[in-house]
Amino acid sequence: MDVPQAILDNQYCDFGTGLLLFYNADGYRLLDSQDVVLDSPLKGWKEFLTNLYKKLLDTDFSTQGISFTRSLTKVQIFKLKKSNPSIPDILISKSPGNEEEIPTLKLLFCGGYPVPNGFFIQPVTH
Repeated sequence: MDVPQAILDNQYCDFGTGLLLFYNADGYRLLDSQDVVLDSPLKGWKEFLTNLYKKLLDTDFSTQGISFTRSLTKVQIFKLKKSNPSIPDILISKSPGNEEEIPTLKLLFCGGYPVPNGFFIQPVTH
């Protein structure tokens, strides 16, 4: 959890980035059943997730310029609201800010080895 914690601790970490970290760290599980998280033997994950949850609720971020939309279905949102009507909308709806494309690293395989972004290295033959 060192890398996500370093991102979160950065003074320029945006609210949308915080939400991205929350959901990538399985924050849905915390919203669905806090007991599952609080009873977890994974101390680092549990502390990271609960601290991030509090920071999100307090909107303790320097900016809200990057929008993040969770990939929750309407059914998941309905179930969350039914089981816990006090879930803040800020955690389950689109966050404020500009929509930014999140770059991903695509790996293709060539001869059994991953090649980043689809670039193939061709052997030189004479």
